[in-house]
Amino acid sequence: MLATLKDIHSKFRLVELLKSGCPLNPDEILIHLAQLLKKHSHSEVDFVGHVGGDDYVVVFRSVNWQACVANILQEFIHYRESFYSPAHLGDKGIWAEDRFGEKRFFSLMSISVAAIDSASASLGSANDIAGRLSVIKHEAKQVKGNSLVAELSGSVINLISELENDTELNPRFNHQVQLIK
Repeated sequence: MLATLKDIHSKFRLVELLKSGCPLNPDEILIHLAQLLKKHSHSEVDFVGHVGGDDYVVVFRSVNWQACVANILQEFIHYRESFYSPAHLGDKGIWAEDRFGEKRFFSLMSISVAAIDSASASLGSANDIAGRLSVIKHEAKQVKGNSLVAELSGSVINLISELENDTELNPRFNHQVQLIK
């Protein structure tokens, strides 16, 4: 299985959180994310890599890759709560100035995951795979909150999305997935 973990959402800007008074260490968030990826992958068969910035790539060969991703996203939901005030959590984000000095709303940090199930796809060159993941990544970024969007048997499907009024994930798997609590 091939998955790329994309950004701590493009809406998430480190500067805005710092200005809002969040006890934020940007490196700490990225390091924690890397640790989550390693924790929920199997080092004997999976590969975790840092592309740069807030982009990661994970090549899953584990058969339970969807459960691994679900657990990463669920654990990140609980982790991010330490960076926000109760008011920010209640509002599902913060009001702050963007890089252009305009005041706007920034949603809570989230992770978008784009994946291609290599068992059901005919994979071409690395450039072909990167191009397909780019399209899927764009779809994943359109989903509010944490998400997993995957190409399965040629169709792009939103497999997981964070429920808007809850801190739980909404999995759309055809099989039983154990989410951590």
